[in-house]
Amino acid sequence: MKPAHAIYAGLLAAAIAIGWFGMKARADSPADVLKSLRAGGYTIYFRHAATEPNPNETGTPANDDCAHQRNLSERGREQARGIGAAVRGLEIPVNQVLAGPLCRTMETARLIFGRSRSEPDVRGGGLGQPDYPGLRRLVAQVPPAGSNNAIVGHGHQFQAVAGANAELAEGEAAIVKADGKGGFKIVARIASEAWSRLPH
Repeated sequence: MKPAHAIYAGLLAAAIAIGWFGMKARADSPADVLKSLRAGGYTIYFRHAATEPNPNETGTPANDDCAHQRNLSERGREQARGIGAAVRGLEIPVNQVLAGPLCRTMETARLIFGRSRSEPDVRGGGLGQPDYPGLRRLVAQVPPAGSNNAIVGHGHQFQAVAGANAELAEGEAAIVKADGKGGFKIVARIASEAWSRLPH
């Protein structure tokens, strides 16, 4: 029999992987999260998948100038394809798919969902802004009944509109519920590798 502290450590690691601590008073179970997503009414915000340094990166490249941006690594592409396969297998309905205009966000969205629409407000004015009102508006939109919206963006911008505890790892997703009054709350966070472990 495993010692009690070992069992607790295992449960804690699982909870951190799915990302539920610190977001609301009572965390939903994986089955509850999946049931909610299948019913619709949420926005799934992904930070782009894993990237690699680019020695040719410049500070302000044109949106479609991939040669001078930080782009997805092969691991990031595999990560995004894996998430996409899991989302399809879980039969989660997705309405619109918006992505920041840079190459890494557009590619992540296409690999996960097979489609994307470039939306400048997802990136806003780039790094260093104190707030991103355009992104805040997009995250706070209420999806059509029976479906979910998806946004693929960046970590800093989302943290700026969702709070200091909302820092996302590359490939991680925040499940967001809008209140219909311009506000929203994060109800769950799902690490990239956790999608395939959600109960079918």
